[in-house]
Amino acid sequence: MHTTASDYAKFLLAWLQPKDISQSSVDSAFTSYVILPGKNAQADVSDQLGWGLGWGLFKTDDKNVAWHWGDNGIFRAFVAIDLSHQTAIVYFANSQNGLAIAKKISHAAIGETTPIFDWLGYGQSDSEAWQHMRQGYLAESTGNYVAAIKHFENVIAVYPENQRLVKRIGWLETLQNAGQSQIILTATERLSMVGQYGVRNISLSGSQLIYQREKGTTYPITPITKSLFQVGDIYEFRLEAVKDEERNVVKLIGHYIDGNKDESLRSNG
Repeated sequence: MHTTASDYAKFLLAWLQPKDISQSSVDSAFTSYVILPGKNAQADVSDQLGWGLGWGLFKTDDKNVAWHWGDNGIFRAFVAIDLSHQTAIVYFANSQNGLAIAKKISHAAIGETTPIFDWLGYGQSDSEAWQHMRQGYLAESTGNYVAAIKHFENVIAVYPENQRLVKRIGWLETLQNAGQSQIILTATERLSMVGQYGVRNISLSGSQLIYQREKGTTYPITPITKSLFQVGDIYEFRLEAVKDEERNVVKLIGHYIDGNKDESLRSNG
């Protein structure tokens, strides 16, 4: 669903005060049919958490909450309806850490919802793991990769299923190892990279290797290792030169910090 917080609030109101939705549909949607299994190491699974028709459900003796969440990378969302007390919350955020304060906001609006956020597994700002995450990003931003890796490893110990962070640690380990020695390419090694690789092009300006994709911006590239290159000041993208047995560069692979990659075969001699 592509919407705004205010319009989504109207959608929640339609469930709280049904006019165009039949009562039988409301009852069916907010009936638990499945007990939620553990999603992460922190989840204390109990019969309080279940799943209805499209809604997560959290029930206690005095509370009946229907909830859902959204995760589109850098956009996060959480919505909940306290069916027992006829209150609701809609929370949209344009940050990959947007759900870190969702529990506090939810608590202020509809009361205790901790089991929901334990199951979701997003670090909350009042947790030690979230503080390690925050300190890790701060250390990374200053180039202190050793400290950043340590903080992120503390988060992984709590949330081992966080593959995005596992890949980030690998990204930082490469930088940490590369910083221990200066990589210098010979003139022959630089010249061997020059060529067209599908939409990607490598050229030489003096002794500086230059990267360009299609007719876009040109960037100087500098070696992190003999085959891996930093592209300008683009932190979350790297370029790998793949060679054959004769040491000829046959393709370029673009590596992204989230673990994705794409490759371009050499298209000229």
